Amino acid sequence: MSRILFVAQDTSAIGKSTVTRALAECVPDVPVYEIESSRHLVELGERVRHFQIRTERKRLDETGGEAAIAEYDPALNKLLTEPLPAIVDIGANGGVAFLEALGQMAGAFTRRGKALGLVVVVAHKDEAYATARAVVAAGKGWIKDRFLVVNHVHGEPEAGEIKDLTKSAGAVTSLAKFTFATRALPITRPLGLALIPQLDEEALAKQLALPGAEPDVAMALRTRAQLDAFRLAAMRAVEPAARWLIEAKTEAKTEAKSDAKSA
Repeated sequence: MSRILFVAQDTSAIGKSTVTRALAECVPDVPVYEIESSRHLVELGERVRHFQIRTERKRLDETGGEAAIAEYDPALNKLLTEPLPAIVDIGANGGVAFLEALGQMAGAFTRRGKALGLVVVVAHKDEAYATARAVVAAGKGWIKDRFLVVNHVHGEPEAGEIKDLTKSAGAVTSLAKFTFATRALPITRPLGLALIPQLDEEALAKQLALPGAEPDVAMALRTRAQLDAFRLAAMRAVEPAARWLIEAKTEAKTEAKSDAKSA
């Protein structure tokens, strides 16, 4: 049985894409699906299969889900026929709508031997708790395994809210807040996790230098160390979900060897 892992949260800017990127780092040879209005996971190159979603939530509600079905069919068609374990990043504001459309097809995924997992990301921001509950509810009854990642990027989360969300999760992990020097933010903010190991420290020192000054080697080394620590922390935060996908790869290899012996 192959496995598909969905990453969802309808509140933006709380680290959902970071979680997807961390999963991609932990399980480097599985495809990544991005269901989003525009491409964000560009550093992952050809691994990413982007499906542009333009339907607004208001339109979905007005049509009783018909617009969602039409909008998401191209992605659902590919996922139904995907032979490998896969990571699926669902764009903010589209998580509940996509999961509702997916729920209508849950039986078809089961018949095709595909187990479905869900990673919900939550942080102390705006309506993030409410949207996390809505995402969990949208997958209730047919999602096989659930994982909760608590991101501290916006401060300490509400303990009561987290306790409530924990009830529906098989594994709960957290990601600490990381801060970078103001001068480094234009470099660190758009940097995907996959690019961190490739950073050239000398080039980074030149980028961080003050106007007319020598390359700032000290700041470059500190920034690189912080980025390495952030990448590792993000990968540890998704470890339970990544292991869930890796188990699917192991099962697939075992089945392939068994089939080969039978033949």
